[in-house]
Amino acid sequence: IKAFYMRQNEDGKTVAAADLLVPGVGEIIGGSQREERYDILEKRIEELGLNEKDYWWYLELRKYGETKHSGFGLGFE
Repeated sequence: IKAFYMRQNEDGKTVAAADLLVPGVGEIIGGSQREERYDILEKRIEELGLNEKDYWWYLELRKYGETKHSGFGLGFE
């Protein structure tokens, strides 16, 4: 299961993402290309049954256009 903001590949089943897994530890880094298209973000939020009101600020940031970009998260336990 991947977040709504991850850009889907053309097959519609996978996303442009990568995870770094360490034996005995698990995932320590997860990254992906982000979806920048406003209409696609709205559609994904609806498809996943999320409340659009909770993400108004995220959508507002992309309302007037966005460049392609990526991001990652790093975590240790």
